[in-house]
Amino acid sequence: MKMVIVTGCVVGIAHSGMAAAALSKHAEALGIEVRTEEQGGYQVPRRLKMQDIAEADVVIIAANIAISGRDRFQGKKILEVDVHKALLSPKEVIAEAVKLAEEGSE
Repeated sequence: MKMVIVTGCVVGIAHSGMAAAALSKHAEALGIEVRTEEQGGYQVPRRLKMQDIAEADVVIIAANIAISGRDRFQGKKILEVDVHKALLSPKEVIAEAVKLAEEGSE
């Protein structure tokens, strides 16, 4: 399984990065291939490649700001959560995303 994760917070430094790390850690422990993009503040330090998005089974948007470039995920299964939920309950968020990805593929 492959997933992309976009995180975002107002400042774009602490919460966004910590949420991306927590979600990635738990997904990778389950053997899920993960690519991340952090947004917030004045820049996006690492932007997702269109190929990564195309290959993703599910998209997690963990943010408390509007995500730029949201149209890139059109047609994808998207799980949206607050960035704080991603920090406090990353295992739960990953489990929800896996369930969403598997819906309709049985």
